[in-house]
Amino acid sequence: MKLPTLALAAAAVAAPLVAPVEQFSLPTQKGNGYLIVNVDRLSVRFPYGVEFSIGTPAQRFKGVFDTGSERLQMNGASDSRCQADNDYVCLGGVYNPADSSTWKYDTNGTGTWGGQGAEGTDTLTLGFKKDECDFFQGGDIVSIPGYGIYNSNDTAGWDSPIFGLSKILYPEEGYKNLPYWLKEQGIAKRQAFSLYSEAPIELDSAATKNVRTQCIFGGIDHSKYEGPLVKLPLVSETQYSVRINTMTIGGVVQPSENARNLTLDTGVNDIRFLSNETSEWISQKYGTHTYNGTQWDIACDAEFDINYEFEGGVSIPVNFKQFVQHNPNGVCNIGIEIGDNQTDTIAGASFISRAYVVYDNDYPFLHLAKRKYGYSKPNIEVITGEIS
Repeated sequence: MKLPTLALAAAAVAAPLVAPVEQFSLPTQKGNGYLIVNVDRLSVRFPYGVEFSIGTPAQRFKGVFDTGSERLQMNGASDSRCQADNDYVCLGGVYNPADSSTWKYDTNGTGTWGGQGAEGTDTLTLGFKKDECDFFQGGDIVSIPGYGIYNSNDTAGWDSPIFGLSKILYPEEGYKNLPYWLKEQGIAKRQAFSLYSEAPIELDSAATKNVRTQCIFGGIDHSKYEGPLVKLPLVSETQYSVRINTMTIGGVVQPSENARNLTLDTGVNDIRFLSNETSEWISQKYGTHTYNGTQWDIACDAEFDINYEFEGGVSIPVNFKQFVQHNPNGVCNIGIEIGDNQTDTIAGASFISRAYVVYDNDYPFLHLAKRKYGYSKPNIEVITGEIS
């Protein structure tokens, strides 16, 4: 196949500086109307990682399992950040379209976070062949020809593959992601998926680095949450953003956080943005009420929960200890960035791992419950229509 100059350029560069991809260890499992995908930590910054391969022959990758973006974005072999003369190490593998007989170039394009590259399609595969891991069944492999890919040939604004899952606003323009294709192939009945972690994921914590997460495309496991699974309207066309009802600390309502939008983004490991009013209140109660020009102080041993409460009676508690920033001078500060009262809160793994979340790309709703940890016999319901 004759490839355009932009795509062929990848073959001419020196071997890129890439962190090795470990042997695949996370299986997929097909059910009757759903697909379970196991998710594992990619790095400290990215607690949610997914294994997949692209092309013919297959090139293996591990990328960010990202509900904050919509498409599959790859570091190309000529990406300047991945070269041997650059101190920056790309994680999860580098894609070279010139090595795949099933790559089809479409057009030049730009990445979500900058850079130039090629847009096209190739075969995406999830799962394993039986001869690689004898206890996995070949029938659980998912293969999708013609999967849309953006491949960076410039300086990308990311250091690992980004496996985007969020809602596609204009699928008629040609790009479609995994929830769409699973429904198209009949593996799932709907473009909806639920996510739950086996334990809370703490920010930069070695103790939680091996926490596993599962995603059920097309299904809900009712045994994995406690209390109500509430239906919350999305307040954004492109992001999984819902409205906070109230936020409390030690039973005290924080007025400046009420009615703020909260975006659930698995591409983020922390929680971003507290109002200055809330940060000052925390410093006054748990610190010495000292401001250094950018951050409020807090006692180094402070430990309490912040509770995000939503319509329908769901409250998600998040331990604040992980956000205490310890400095060399012995002073500690609040490690959540201050944002104004109109800035959306970005909730990453620190929040998401404490919840059971159902993302929906067919309807403008998100469903949320408090996660129930520990073993429970699976009770998976296939999603067929609108979730009540």
